[in-house]
Amino acid sequence: ELGDPVVLRADGAIAYHLAVVVDDAEDGVTRVVRGRDLASATALHGVLQQRLGVATPSYRHHPLLLEESGGKLAKLHGAVGWCALREHQDAENLCGFLAWSVGLGEEPAACTPAALLPGFRWERVIPEDVVVRWTGRELVVVAKEAAG
Repeated sequence: ELGDPVVLRADGAIAYHLAVVVDDAEDGVTRVVRGRDLASATALHGVLQQRLGVATPSYRHHPLLLEESGGKLAKLHGAVGWCALREHQDAENLCGFLAWSVGLGEEPAACTPAALLPGFRWERVIPEDVVVRWTGRELVVVAKEAAG
């Protein structure tokens, strides 16, 4: 239904789908975790992996952080950048906020990724995207929306 994938862009650059499949294979990647906005590409990547004769990793897709306008929180859309985040929130507080916002914490308390590992279970990660707002000093959760 999607037709043939683009593997070489008009500007001569290798397209994302081929590049990521080859890079993952060369690096021996066995597990891929990425945003649910890329879930639809997983089947295409599987076909490319099969045609290239490389292993297919296992995939998990996590919910997205969305802006109130509905777009994903991304540099491309002019969302808050890491410089502003770092100016107002240290890494442990941001980690705690992110973990809490997707169901991995009881409260948005400071923590490290390593501290989350012992209790991590995919079943605890909420399926909903999380709408956030940058107040100029911090990210706050506005709503949780059904992933579409």
